[in-house]
Amino acid sequence: MYQRVLEGREKVFGPEHPNTLNAVTDLGVLLQRKGKYEEAEPMHRRDLEGSEKALGLEHPDTFISVDNLGMLLQRMGNYEEAEPLHRRALEGREKALGFEHPDTLSSVNNLGVLLQDQGKDEEAEAMYRRALEAYQKTLGPEHPDTLACRKNIARSRKLLRWAQHVLTTQSVEDPSDEHPSVEETSTLAPKQNKPSTPAQKFLENHPLFRGSRSAQAVPRRDDLDEVD
Repeated sequence: MYQRVLEGREKVFGPEHPNTLNAVTDLGVLLQRKGKYEEAEPMHRRDLEGSEKALGLEHPDTFISVDNLGMLLQRMGNYEEAEPLHRRALEGREKALGFEHPDTLSSVNNLGVLLQDQGKDEEAEAMYRRALEAYQKTLGPEHPDTLACRKNIARSRKLLRWAQHVLTTQSVEDPSDEHPSVEETSTLAPKQNKPSTPAQKFLENHPLFRGSRSAQAVPRRDDLDEVD
């Protein structure tokens, strides 16, 4: 269905018309939801390139395309390319929308998730705290995005304690009953399962554990949620 819609809009509007690009986005998101990341990637790249040409580098909708590609690459484990995209989306939204716009705060929180995936603990917590303060001010203390951000701070600290436990005991068993997880906020991309868990990614990418045999033995934990 999505492929047929895209083909129809290409014929009617042309390959770079905003209506066509919307169909490209929809198809990319659908493929992403199904876990078909390699098929989704060219859709997101085409969407971003087309949005830059049709709307400009600084248009808010272009930053949605930047954010979507960054989140996909993050889930594929391509942090080196994902991080500058997250930072570009954040900086662009700060200028275009303001520091407390929901889309800007989504970028702040999601950059924190990416930094945490890479073991950049202090930077990640700074992002979470910035997002939390603004969410509490603009959305209120009980809004789902506020609660997700508050949980991210607590779970970030839990992951670090767990990593220290692994380093000390050489055991990957979580000493508590609760599995650490983080939550993302998204302006467009829908909910989906992740290919790896926050605990696994944390040990694989944290500077303390790169090259460690312990990082290879972390059991899979499918408890990572998103908040739209």
